[in-house]
Parts: sequence; structure tokens; C-alpha cells
Amino acid sequence: MNDYDLVIGGSSEIGLSIIKKLAYNGRNVLYTYHHNASAVTEIEAWTKGKPKRTIAIKIDIRSAQDVECLVSYIASKKMRISSLIYNAGLTNDMLFRMMSEEDFSSVMDVNLYGCFRICKALIDNLAVHRGSIVFISSVSGMTGKIGQVNYSCSKAGLIALCRNLALEYASVGLRVNCIAPGFIKTKMLDKIPEENMKIMKKNIPLKRIGSPLDVANAVYFLVSEESGYITGQTLVVDGGLLMR
Repeated sequence: MNDYDLVIGGSSEIGLSIIKKLAYNGRNVLYTYHHNASAVTEIEAWTKGKPKRTIAIKIDIRSAQDVECLVSYIASKKMRISSLIYNAGLTNDMLFRMMSEEDFSSVMDVNLYGCFRICKALIDNLAVHRGSIVFISSVSGMTGKIGQVNYSCSKAGLIALCRNLALEYASVGLRVNCIAPGFIKTKMLDKIPEENMKIMKKNIPLKRIGSPLDVANAVYFLVSEESGYITGQTLVVDGGLLMR
């Protein structure tokens, strides 16, 4: 039986960085993607010539049937899931007065309910093997931000889910933690005008925008034995932004 880290939402810039960080350090990685098949091509090119440690599966985290298929695949391959990293995420920013119930629920369905679904399906597997769970939340889940009622609520929900699961499963050695990234250099930030970026950097004590690798390094720490006495915590990776 082989140990695998499972990354849900592996096709984003942060997801790709997490996969590479884990695989580079000799860990087997099973990861999911929804529509960005180019990310799979990138990972396959990156692993060419190296011992194959990554497997991609296309699923829609909103579908209970897709989640069941993922669980069946894990069972059929006799995989032991040593860690679960939930990185699936959706944004749909707008002012609250313009936000419909569908605008709210669609973001919650991916960011929070999807996490609930995958945890329900796999937590026994993780608990038996004294594994580790890491949710990728956001500083938006810890502070208010105009235009992100749906996103902030979903990310705050992940932090609450983390704390409750950590309490319920501590007795069997399963650890559950969160990472709350701040501004991270992804395609989403490419749309921000340069002048605004300068203001953002000025407000960050470390005076730089974070990189996907900054998040991946935190993930690796939380799934490794180096964090063996840490559970129920939210590790903020924001360059000191929340101190402002």
C-alpha cells in the first residue's frame, strides 16, 4: 500500500506549487483538477525523467458522484492517504447589494461545502493512518473586505471546520490545520493596475507580494512530522498584512 498526499484543486498556481513542493521532497501526490487540463500537462512535463510521483484525476467537487468516484479510485489502487490538502476555490466578487442568493451559494458550494464533502468521504482513511489535513483558507476569512461577502464567509467557514475537526479527531492522532494566505502573486493579481500594486506592497510589512511557493512551503510544514504537535491552528502567510 502506497502513501499519497491528496491535493484537491491542484490546477491553480498555488495548487501546482503545492504539488511540486510535495513531489520534489519525495512524496507521492494524487491531485484533482476541474477544467484546467494545461496544468496536468505542466506537471507531466515537470516530472518527465523523474520517478513518477503524481497522478491527476478530473472531478467536480460540487458533485457527490464525482467524489464517490475519487474514493472508489483510491480504494481500487489501495492508496493510503497520508494528507489531504483542500485548495479548491472560487471567487465571484461584487457588492452585497448586488449579490444574489445564487452568487452566494455558488461560492460556498465549492469553497466550503466541497471541503465538507471530501472530508466526509475520506476522514476515516486519514484518521486510521494518523494523517494530516490542511485547508487553504484566506486572510479574507479573518477580516472584512468590500465585495467579498460570499468568499469571506466561505473561508471563515473553513477555519471553523478546521477547529472542530481538530477537536473531534485529536484523540486518534489526526491533525487538522488551516493556511490563510494574503496577497499571492497569481493571475488574479495581474488585473490590478501597477499603481494599486505599489500601494498594496507598501501596506505589507515585508514589502512584497507573496508567491505560491510561500504557501506551498507552509503546506509542506503542516503535513510533515515537523508540525507533529500542531493542530486546530490557522497559519497566516501574508507578510504581516493582518498586523496593520
